[in-house]
Amino acid sequence: MRDTVRAGISVLLASAVLLVVLEMVSALAFYHKNRGALPPSSTVAALMKLTGVLAPPPERPSKLQTLVEMRSREPRVYPHYLFNPQLHERPAFYHLGNVARSRILFCDEAGYWASWISDEIGFRNPAGQLGGAVDYILLGDSFTEGACEAEADTFAGQFRAAGQRVMNLGRGGSGPLFQLATLREFGPLVRARQVVWFVFAGNDMANLREEKTTPLIRYLEDPAYSQDLAGRRDEVSARLEHFLDRQVALDLERREQGRELPYAAQGYGETLDIIEAREKEAGLFGQVAAAILRQTRAQGAALRIVLLEHPSEGYPHDIQDSTAGAVRGFAEKAGVPLLHVDRAALAAEPDLYTPVGSHFGAEGYRRIAGRVQAWLTGLGAGPEKAPEKAPEKGQEKDRGGVRAR
Repeated sequence: MRDTVRAGISVLLASAVLLVVLEMVSALAFYHKNRGALPPSSTVAALMKLTGVLAPPPERPSKLQTLVEMRSREPRVYPHYLFNPQLHERPAFYHLGNVARSRILFCDEAGYWASWISDEIGFRNPAGQLGGAVDYILLGDSFTEGACEAEADTFAGQFRAAGQRVMNLGRGGSGPLFQLATLREFGPLVRARQVVWFVFAGNDMANLREEKTTPLIRYLEDPAYSQDLAGRRDEVSARLEHFLDRQVALDLERREQGRELPYAAQGYGETLDIIEAREKEAGLFGQVAAAILRQTRAQGAALRIVLLEHPSEGYPHDIQDSTAGAVRGFAEKAGVPLLHVDRAALAAEPDLYTPVGSHFGAEGYRRIAGRVQAWLTGLGAGPEKAPEKAPEKGQEKDRGGVRAR
């Protein structure tokens, strides 16, 4: 009798363990399919944390380790760097680009450390474009720059593969004021037909809240303000090289002493909530957008706006809605064509993103680039047009998961 009971208990325990394992496997599969739309507090997310503890993924070398290893084979390798005034003693410039004519080590969301060769002004372009004609200037943040994928898999890479000439002025970590400054400093170096401004609703308003406290605000206050970064580009790049070489040495010293990097977890826009966004930043966003439009027209180009949302709860949806409202309001008033890629459409395609981060993977860049290209082709090369009458709710034009206005 006891043997029978023990056998029954063993069967029950084995069944319970099997059910737990199956639940975890199912949860993992569901997570990777729906990662972008899951809130961090969900049961599935909790299971992901648990399984991460039980079976941690193999560690890749850190960015610093990778940089040192790459420099042993290729001297001109520098980390991707967004200017942080706190790290500089007395900066002569507010740097907008990376080190010029160098390999730039970017990020590793796709399972490898992505890197690329910068052009003569420190942006992600082939050399030799300055002074020439291009079809598009791409303006925006890390999505525009192409984090964290190989060149062929970025927006710019997809455009070039389709035979279009592109000047990519995207910069990871940048917001609207930074992008206005970038367009003014470097946009005139090419003859562009159109400027395509990618607005990321996920954090552009938080970026703006930080940027307005820096010298970048001068680009909004004074339409003639410039640091002459293009004209002094050799000096600008040399100063940035010197700073980063020293910073790498300091970081190696920290590593030897077992210290954390003091800026590794630096945040931005922490004081932004929906009330602050609505009452303060939304209006400023519109002013910056108007300045970008004026700068675009001064360069003889037409402005197009692509508004990207994000399905993750990590980017508060109310802030995204506030950003989207500000951008739509500006576009309708100014007559600027707008392509709105909303989070509902993006959540329906969870395989758009990298396995561990917030950026598009190669497939995501390819699909969204295709939709943007089709939209731009439909608009033609002319100046801004009066937008189509805003459709009633639920009646937006659906063009492959996006809404055009």
